Amino acid sequence: MLLLHPSGFFAWLREPLSQRALEDQRQTELIKTAWEENGEVYGYRKLHDDLCDLGEDISPNRAWRLARLAGKRAQIGYKKKPAKTCSTTSNSSTTRSASTLVMACCHLSPSNSSGK
Repeated sequence: MLLLHPSGFFAWLREPLSQRALEDQRQTELIKTAWEENGEVYGYRKLHDDLCDLGEDISPNRAWRLARLAGKRAQIGYKKKPAKTCSTTSNSSTTRSASTLVMACCHLSPSNSSGK
């Protein structure tokens, strides 16, 4: 009915995961641990180096595949800081001139704003 040999079916019942799948699970846990210990910024190349330093026998391609499947990626670039904006709403008790408002937004002191 299923077109497979009974001995293969019973072998699968005895051991549903292959040796490679079990090794993948073990090494995926090592990759997750190494990624979290290094501040969640390492990519697969450095994770591969860390695992090799631990004595693991793993290729860079396998480290890439396991890291990708686990959702562990390198941090790329730096976070951009949000742009500084100032509100133009003025309070009725205080009125500011345009130059004072510009200096307050740009955090310049009057001595530093000598035309540059």
